[in-house]
Amino acid sequence: MFEGKCLIVEGRSDKLQIEPILNENVTILCTNGTIGVHQLEELLDPYEGCELFTFF
Repeated sequence: MFEGKCLIVEGRSDKLQIEPILNENVTILCTNGTIGVHQLEELLDPYEGCELFTFF
């Protein structure tokens, strides 16, 4: 289980653009396009204790 902040972005290029402007340790997850509810739940399950932010 992870703690802290977690950003959710659509793709790798989004992640690469956001990483340099962050001034704190933040986990960035990529959905790699449109995903279903089940896949999103599986992706986010380990980050249940995190503060989540989405960028789409």
